Amino acid sequence: MAQPAQLNTPLNALVTTTVGELYPLVLAQMREYAVVLLDPKGVVLWLNASAEELFGHKLEALVGKRGDLLFTPEDAARGVFEHEMATASAQSSMENDRWMKRADGSRFWANGVMFPLRSASGELAGFCKMLRDRTDLRQQLNTLQNEVHALVERGQEKDKILAVAAHELRNPLFATTVAVDTLRRVVQNAPEQPFQVIERQLQTMRRLLDDITDAAQASTGKLKLKRERLDLREVILRALETMRPAIQARRHIVNEMLLPVPIPVSGDPGRLEQVLRNIIDNSVKYTAPGGVIGIEATIEGTDAVVKIEDNGVGVAPEMQMEIFDLFTQAAAPDNVDDKGLGIGLSLVKNLVVHHGGTVQVRSNGRGKGSEFTVRLPLAS
Repeated sequence: MAQPAQLNTPLNALVTTTVGELYPLVLAQMREYAVVLLDPKGVVLWLNASAEELFGHKLEALVGKRGDLLFTPEDAARGVFEHEMATASAQSSMENDRWMKRADGSRFWANGVMFPLRSASGELAGFCKMLRDRTDLRQQLNTLQNEVHALVERGQEKDKILAVAAHELRNPLFATTVAVDTLRRVVQNAPEQPFQVIERQLQTMRRLLDDITDAAQASTGKLKLKRERLDLREVILRALETMRPAIQARRHIVNEMLLPVPIPVSGDPGRLEQVLRNIIDNSVKYTAPGGVIGIEATIEGTDAVVKIEDNGVGVAPEMQMEIFDLFTQAAAPDNVDDKGLGIGLSLVKNLVVHHGGTVQVRSNGRGKGSEFTVRLPLAS
């Protein structure tokens, strides 16, 4: 039985015929992309219907004119059109985003590419410029930039408020401290416990004001460090001693696992103590009375590593990326009276970064404790 004639046609011939028929249709009927064909000197030879609609020019009005007519006047004056052709010819293509001009003088944001068209012998036959209107994307970008600018301005205002508040609160704090000292000297045989409670609360307020001031300075780049070579173990022990009253008040058990040899780092001893004190304070607050806090210090490669682990309330997965942001607080149990302002961990991150280190938190979720890891470069 004879086979149909078309099946005897070679496959390559069928494909070539099909492509030859479809290629002009693709160029003409592209809806999203505008296509402009240029000769080697940049003169317009042809454009598809989408280009006519986008630029507002009819084919017959543009043919024979230079393509820089489609560019904004300032770009045309800068030679951007010629630069695109030269770059495309040298690099096989040139992608860019820029403002383009319509026939009525209005502009749109174009995302596109120009590439050279070469003959079989490699000779330059012309250029093809394909682009599409992405003014919507540009507007979204502008909106985001405006929002970022507004956030930055609000952040600066917040820093000013923090600095002013900290300054204004120091005066009554100092006056209260003086009054308590005077009262202790004047009142004979007074019980010591009330004075100790007041002093602990005043000390807490001092540390809070220090954190507020430092947070404002860190966010504005005004934080100063007094670096020196030191043993990180000594800084840990000082931070623990400062936090001892709070630890004892909540009956926590503290397990210390410090490397038996010095851990040398270069840093500001006061600031590093502040880092560790704030992390320990966080564990003390967010661990139920009678809980366990572990502090490990060691050396890993070229890093000094401190890990502070507790069996407290933990950190939810969605909070672990935000826990170091200013004014961010994890949900606290009802028995936590002093939940703070969400400043301490933000300050921790800033101080650690200023020392060239990193800080991370790891938690398996709510109720499963947390582990903070601080890494600092070892002193040479």
